[in-house]
Amino acid sequence: MECSAEVLLVSRCPLLGRALSALAPERLRCTALPWPAGSPVFVSASAVDPGGLILLPECWEDVELWLPALQARCAAVPWVILGDPRIGGLFLSRLEAQPWAPARPEASMEELEAALGALRRWRPGTAENALVARFAQGARPLPGGLPVSLPTPREVQYGCAVSLGLSNHRTAEVARFSEETVKSHLRHLFGKLELHCREALGEHVEQALRGSGDGERAPPPPKWGRQIRS
Repeated sequence: MECSAEVLLVSRCPLLGRALSALAPERLRCTALPWPAGSPVFVSASAVDPGGLILLPECWEDVELWLPALQARCAAVPWVILGDPRIGGLFLSRLEAQPWAPARPEASMEELEAALGALRRWRPGTAENALVARFAQGARPLPGGLPVSLPTPREVQYGCAVSLGLSNHRTAEVARFSEETVKSHLRHLFGKLELHCREALGEHVEQALRGSGDGERAPPPPKWGRQIRS
């Protein structure tokens, strides 16, 4: 990635942001942007004009807090959301026009750099298609070994919401769709997966997107996490 401006590491934890910044290659100039939990104010990082963002949410509520200010200031630059892929999935409909990509928690700084660089060639639907493909790859087969029908991006989004513990009403608020729309897409997803309760759906979505379903092992600990501890 040829980066002519700072990459902002957005996290509620100042220590984590500074640690990852220290691990970044010299060619990737990073600035930690601490965002205290509960603060609605976008804190300027020394008036930096960012060339990209790496978001480090601890929970989906972090992204809900950050999103309005980040989209107001940084909508034109690429974002990578590092961590649980369900968090990015929950906001698919609100990130449709945003160049962004999910990154697994075990991604190295070099891999995050490559992801930002790839987003220079971003097209609408790229992240949605990536999450749908990841879901299809990690989903458990249906009874009898039949493959799961490919879900739609909206079905994946609302499946992420169920898996993260959101009610249909709260999902509608976060996604900015009607509650009836949420219920309709979830009915279709329940049917495709042949599931009958929210607990089973939540577990299925988590395993599929984290790569811990049948036939695929759970990912190893984060590479940068091992580096920090050492």
